[in-house]
Amino acid sequence: DSELAEKTAMAAIGKGFDDPWTLHAVAHAMYSMGRSAECAEWLVQHRPKLTECSTFMKTHFEFHLALCLIDLENGDRIADLLQGPLWGALRHDEQQDYWAAT
Repeated sequence: DSELAEKTAMAAIGKGFDDPWTLHAVAHAMYSMGRSAECAEWLVQHRPKLTECSTFMKTHFEFHLALCLIDLENGDRIADLLQGPLWGALRHDEQQDYWAAT
């Protein structure tokens, strides 16, 4: 139940558990309910909390953003995402880490 999942994750965030996986759970819930625009805004808003995360988590967040942008038919933002946070802005070692994990 996506509504319950979102409510539960938001309650956890309200209690200080705003870790990447909880933020990710909210994005999944929003996306599964067809709220792509809101999900995209959520992911961008919480991007700064990922600075200390693994390459996987950073790119996984951006992958979810890409899915939202595809739904919204926003090609310009998809191109910017690919050239920026999803791939282009990654350091060489982060790109290697990504490929090693996939």
